[in-house]
Amino acid sequence: MLISLHEHDRLEFRMHQMPVGIFQTRGVSQKNMSLLLVPHRRNHTLKASFASHAFADLHSAQIAVVDVYSGKDQSRVQIMDDDDALGKKNSEQGTL
Repeated sequence: MLISLHEHDRLEFRMHQMPVGIFQTRGVSQKNMSLLLVPHRRNHTLKASFASHAFADLHSAQIAVVDVYSGKDQSRVQIMDDDDALGKKNSEQGTL
């Protein structure tokens, strides 16, 4: 979905015509960017929280890992770039 967002724009999310959350923009760049917006359940209610990431307008690959899990369990994520052409591997990992 392509939407032009400006400072203080509001996106209202509804479920069955009932409002569950509002995302308001702030710190909006004047450059072209793509926004990843992940609405997720807040605790054990029907209200939404939001996780977001702005991707720069680059010609290279970009990735965002969004952890919206709210339980007690932990896990790890590992992201690898296996560049066979250069014979090297780059790796980033962290605990979620």
